[in-house]
Amino acid sequence: AYILPVEKAVEKALWEILHDTVTYIESTPDPIATTDETIELLNSNSTGGSKKKPKLKNLIDKSVKLIKELRDEKGSPNQVSYDVIKAIFHLYQKMRKTNHLKGLKVGPKGNFTLLADFSTEVDLKSCLTEGTMKTLKNDVSDFFASSYNWLGIDMKYGKVIVEVKEVKATEVKAKLKPSTIPLDIRTPERKIPVPTLHEICHLTFVLPDLLWASDSEGTIILVNPQGEVLDTLNTQSHECGKHAVTNTGELLYLDHGCVMRHVLGHGSKPLVTEITFGGWWEWSIFCSHQNGDILVGMTDENLDHGRVVRFNKLGKLMQTIEYDDRNKLLYSVPRYIVENVNRDVCTSDNAGIVVVDKTGKHRFTYDLKVPHGLCVNSHGHIIACNWTSAIHVINHNGHLLCIMGVETRDVISLSIDEEDNLYAGSDSSNIVSVYKVSLEKMFRK
Repeated sequence: AYILPVEKAVEKALWEILHDTVTYIESTPDPIATTDETIELLNSNSTGGSKKKPKLKNLIDKSVKLIKELRDEKGSPNQVSYDVIKAIFHLYQKMRKTNHLKGLKVGPKGNFTLLADFSTEVDLKSCLTEGTMKTLKNDVSDFFASSYNWLGIDMKYGKVIVEVKEVKATEVKAKLKPSTIPLDIRTPERKIPVPTLHEICHLTFVLPDLLWASDSEGTIILVNPQGEVLDTLNTQSHECGKHAVTNTGELLYLDHGCVMRHVLGHGSKPLVTEITFGGWWEWSIFCSHQNGDILVGMTDENLDHGRVVRFNKLGKLMQTIEYDDRNKLLYSVPRYIVENVNRDVCTSDNAGIVVVDKTGKHRFTYDLKVPHGLCVNSHGHIIACNWTSAIHVINHNGHLLCIMGVETRDVISLSIDEEDNLYAGSDSSNIVSVYKVSLEKMFRK
């Protein structure tokens, strides 16, 4: 999107605010926080700031300073800066959620240029429909026009010109290596509705044919293949990979800083308590089907220092995985955890898919923007998603085998059963789509 402002002073101030805000969003551990959460953080910073979000406070302080320089009249420059930043967050989230935005950058000074990088060619085509593009253009135009008003600048001397251009699909194809061309799986074999949920943030398959699903509000639901609800848990856990299943079919989940054990028909009891002592927040959990070990992903209050902690099946602390052999942090926010057949610990983190061996030694990191749910199959393949309809299949050494394009939009959770049925949950619906994926046959072919 190319935007040509009129007032040079306004152009400079808006460019600074836009550039810094987008840079902040792209660099935060969880750039897809809800708008309400973002506004709450902004408002909390207005009264003295927040130790948990120092970068956000710096951003707001700078924005306030820029607006004060532009505005001579009395008013509430703090509120003005919030409105500008909130508008950017709204625009960013709309592009992220409806158009499968992979990344957003701001072009060089002189002209405003929003450079949007989408996830796949398939997603790009779907988001460039006439209706969606018209909405996007209006959003961009309205943002800049409104920003003038928020800054107290008279718009009668000019107008904002917005032009949206598409990089042609042929150019994208030329950049793709043959081995990474998406394999299009057009339709799911079946769909499982999960009543009362609005999103499927995490999935765990339970033998022989049941499924635990959870949202971001703390609800965890057990359904059968027909979508009938068999059990419901309401927790205070808003984390990503918040539940796991033991090899005996019991549910483990995070709640109130504890690992809870739930047995169908017998309720829940704490298994590991006070796992978040010392300022740590729990984010994800997995239970090994090989030895019953419990893996918990945690992050600190600043959301930039993470670790994975291992407990045995009785809840005794066994191991902490935190640094590589060069004493560098392995994790920032470990959102989801699985264990591979070779006992490698595979984690969905800000840096990508981070894989360490059972001793905690770093093996590799697969570069994936905004990674979310992941699972592994019986052959050791790591299957990962990142809020798009492109699913990455990686071998146990970190090499990309293929990218599968699926019908489901905004995939953020995955699970797989023993028959290679892949369950995909979406951020934008309560439907779990089931795809038959015979990866071994695919690769032999």
